[in-house]
Amino acid sequence: MCVCFVRGLKPLILALQSLKSILVVDFGLGGCGIAKLAHMLLGKSLPALKNISQEHTTACLRAGALMAVLSYLDFFSTGVQRVALSTATNMCKNLPSDAADFVMVVVPLLTSLLQYHDAKHASVLLNRIVEAFASSPDGLDEICIHGLVTQAAPLISTSIWKWAGVSPTLTTSTYTSLIRLISTCASGGSPLG
Repeated sequence: MCVCFVRGLKPLILALQSLKSILVVDFGLGGCGIAKLAHMLLGKSLPALKNISQEHTTACLRAGALMAVLSYLDFFSTGVQRVALSTATNMCKNLPSDAADFVMVVVPLLTSLLQYHDAKHASVLLNRIVEAFASSPDGLDEICIHGLVTQAAPLISTSIWKWAGVSPTLTTSTYTSLIRLISTCASGGSPLG
């Protein structure tokens, strides 16, 4: 079902590209109108994909939905970003052992998301990925190559200093998640840089 849904999005995207040329050439509608239309379509399809990803995690993962929901994250509103990250989290719930090809491509993106104000979803996603590859030193090496520990460690140390004085920058669950993430990476014996 998820594969059909994701495949069904392709004609919609192609139609949107055709619609873009019609709207711009024939009606003089500029980029703002097209962006609003794309946002409306995304707003309708992403919650549906989120629901599908709760039941058909592996099918969505194999169909490339993980990269699809995370690719344009920077261009989404905060609400849509949270739905996209929640959808991605669903897809990484019980990663199969052969999921490396689908998951490793998003690790650099997720690593950079740790620097966002709300690092919660990225840390949960990264934890799921790291835990799935905890028994594979090569898998952990591939994950750590993208600077995961280098990005996560300052967040923890910053939180410790903030905790001593003012309010923490991370929630307790995100803080614990990051410590577990670094611990799992370190247990793999890989260079953590």
